[in-house]
Amino acid sequence: MISESAAISSVGSPAFESLARSDIDGLLLRAYDQIVKLSKDDDEFLEIAHTLREIRKQSNYLFKRVYGSPHLGRRNAYYLTKIDEVFGGLPELREQLVSVGWTKLGLIAPTVTNENIQARLAFAQERTAKEIQESLKGKAKPPKVRPIQLKFTPGQFEVFMQAIDELGVKYS
Repeated sequence: MISESAAISSVGSPAFESLARSDIDGLLLRAYDQIVKLSKDDDEFLEIAHTLREIRKQSNYLFKRVYGSPHLGRRNAYYLTKIDEVFGGLPELREQLVSVGWTKLGLIAPTVTNENIQARLAFAQERTAKEIQESLKGKAKPPKVRPIQLKFTPGQFEVFMQAIDELGVKYS
């Protein structure tokens, strides 16, 4: 893991000239502290999401330094910032967001609008992350079917096919 002092002293980018050193130090320290908490307690993901989004607003350089932490990673950092962009202004939904979890929220966030937020949260609450991914990709879960093998005499096969035709069953 990058030490806090090494991360703070490495801020030599021109993007930081407009920021006060204490602001940068505070953001970095808060981010590292929250990232470690996130790896131990998933209930804190809304706070780290907000902090990461603040850091990203300030500077992409600093954001890249933070998601380089072994406890976070690039994909998770972008998931969390997207979660804060979509759900950050809705503190009244905090309990529901925590119960859904950040993995599922990260999956549904790109599809959420003001009109469908409750429906999307209910959708995510009822499904696994894998089911959500498949649904969003347009892959419907196939019905649970079981193959059977039937052996007919020629006469039995003719009767069977007539019954299938009468029921309107499509076959290939």
